[in-house]
Amino acid sequence: MDRTIRTCKLVLAGGLLLAAFPAEASRAAEASLSRYVHARMADARGEPDQALSAYAEALTANPDNVSVAYRTYRKAVDAGNMVLALRAARTLDRLDALPPDGPLLLFVDQVHRADWRAAERELDRVEASQSFAFMVPALRAWMLFGARKGDALAPLEGRVRDAVGYALVREQRALLLLAQGKAEEGAEAVRSQDRPDVYRSQFRLLAAARLMQLKRADLAATLLDGAALELDLARKMVASGQPLPDAVAQSRSGLSEMLARVSLLLLAERAPQSAAVMARFAAFADSKRAYPTVVTAVALNAVGRNDAALAALSRVKATPLTQGWIDQTRYEALRNGDRPEEALALARDLAARSDVSAESFVRLGDALAATDRHAEAANAFKQAIDLVTTRHGETFIPWHYWLQYGRELESARDWTRARQALQRAVEAGPDQATPLNHLGYSMLEHGEDAKAATELIARASAIRPDDAAIIDSLGWAWVRQGDLAKGIPLLEQAAEREPRMGEISEHLGDAYWMSGRRIDARYAWRNALVQSDGDVAERLKAKIDFGLKAAK
Repeated sequence: MDRTIRTCKLVLAGGLLLAAFPAEASRAAEASLSRYVHARMADARGEPDQALSAYAEALTANPDNVSVAYRTYRKAVDAGNMVLALRAARTLDRLDALPPDGPLLLFVDQVHRADWRAAERELDRVEASQSFAFMVPALRAWMLFGARKGDALAPLEGRVRDAVGYALVREQRALLLLAQGKAEEGAEAVRSQDRPDVYRSQFRLLAAARLMQLKRADLAATLLDGAALELDLARKMVASGQPLPDAVAQSRSGLSEMLARVSLLLLAERAPQSAAVMARFAAFADSKRAYPTVVTAVALNAVGRNDAALAALSRVKATPLTQGWIDQTRYEALRNGDRPEEALALARDLAARSDVSAESFVRLGDALAATDRHAEAANAFKQAIDLVTTRHGETFIPWHYWLQYGRELESARDWTRARQALQRAVEAGPDQATPLNHLGYSMLEHGEDAKAATELIARASAIRPDDAAIIDSLGWAWVRQGDLAKGIPLLEQAAEREPRMGEISEHLGDAYWMSGRRIDARYAWRNALVQSDGDVAERLKAKIDFGLKAAK
């Protein structure tokens, strides 16, 4: 049923409700309800500014309506409007309908206002709800630090059961030590947790920024190792005695950074909607910081709201150290928003700058690959590899650079060089399943030693035993060696895990046909056909009509 019909039903329901009132009261109620209807319609049309304004008016006109308050709250948080979000949250609180993240928003506001008694009351509600239990120790630590009440580190010393909470506590402890002016201890705490994830550069930059405030450039320099452009720029700034931005020295900046970090953790756990909420709360805690808005845009990209991500980025005041993250996030919004030529134009522009980084060439390679310019893409990835080699040495080349280079060479039909690049990817990331699986599968497809290929894929499977694509590769490797008894159960397992992956269903159909199960084969091929188009679809149609050999 389309939006028009649903809207009409909403209006009709309002009309039936109003019929019980006298004419004057009915007109007033109808007017107040119309703002809510207008807001819903603007929302449905994708007009966020108009919708938000109408929701604010509807909340004024309907101060005791839970539905109006709740939707206003959600839309205000989503849009990054702290004033309206707080107004709606307090309305919901008065109506005893505050959602689980509501007390957290109220806590953020009280920390922002430095009203520590009220902040403690709200934090007690956050803790009682258990919805954000893994965050409570860090929240309490930053509150105590701001209130100058007791030992701010004490809440971080307790036992944390889950891995996410443990990582968060360790990071916040390091930042708190530095905020307290404990330079040596804080720097050592940062060095002791070198997590190879997307947060590494930001964590190091924050720590170095605070150390520069504490006049400890010597310690700051020790934390800025790595090939990322922002770290390279920060090293130069530290060497020349320049301050670094965004140092965490106050409770609200610490709270803001902690919530931004939680947002990234939620993204890693594939919870982008919740991640976007946490990033908005991070921006509410300290509106002067750019990083939370960048993280918000990353989360919006993850849920396919690419235009909203671009809108958020347009309001960010970039610094030299955040410009690279902003550029990358803007690129991803264009690429994922079905605007590949605009993404390519941006990537070309960024790769042409005098301060070009290896990441710029990787971005360009990705954009070229997305537009089927595979030879050019391979050249861009090679430029990234060469730049890292020149600046830092071969040992600093990430394994995924070699993998992407090899993939594009393979797509450009240069298997000899592709194989060499893929082998380098395996050597650079021997414990990484992706390059092992890709090299092994590609060897099978190019008719190379099936036994050696199977061994590579088996290593990948041991690292990621639940990955459907790797299970498919291993099953197909056994089929290619003629061992259908080993291969078919693995292909069936892969197809069960990923029924919408056409390549897996095609492999399974081929294996069924080889084993004489012709009906099952055609059923698997039909399932693959639903997921396919172009030449692949034509090949599958031929298999369904004429069998395996006739389709080759």
